[in-house]
Amino acid sequence: EEPPGQIPDVSGARVRGLGGSGRSTGFARSAARAGAGMRRFPRWLRWTTSVLVLALAAWLLWRQLRGLDPAQVQSALASLPPTAIVASIAATAISFACLAAYERLATEWVAPGRIPRTVAWRSGLVAHALANTLGFHPVTAVALRLDRYRAHGVDGASLAKIVAAIGACVAVGVLAILVAAGGWWVGVLDLAGAAS
Repeated sequence: EEPPGQIPDVSGARVRGLGGSGRSTGFARSAARAGAGMRRFPRWLRWTTSVLVLALAAWLLWRQLRGLDPAQVQSALASLPPTAIVASIAATAISFACLAAYERLATEWVAPGRIPRTVAWRSGLVAHALANTLGFHPVTAVALRLDRYRAHGVDGASLAKIVAAIGACVAVGVLAILVAAGGWWVGVLDLAGAAS
């Protein structure tokens, strides 16, 4: 049993009820070690690596978009109702707000009072945007978190716990959406059956 007021050690915990096997926590530890290892390299090398990664991402994006006709894209967007575009933008904003909230909850749980609220929110938004856009989470999101949070006394082990907690929050959120969607679909089928 943990002493009162002490944060439990969840570095080896598994996410139960979600099919967790402890792999997400192991990944978080490996990612934190990768981020910490990057700090040992010279600053110019880290900057060069970042520029190369961004250049590679830009090239891949260009390769995917070069076959698109701007006129066709504009026509497709014009065919959509404005409410659908506004709803998509709102859903994206809500999604990133939820991810930033997960970041804040995780940092406050693992390192209470050490990371300012604005730092956690801003770091969460940027980290998730980078990870979802560029991919390769250990080099992008985890390295950014380590760079931002180490100034507030967060080491690699604590960062691994933060990343694992965020992953658990995301998994629970996805499960909640699936359950809500399933319940809505069952309700629709019941109404259709009653109408027939």
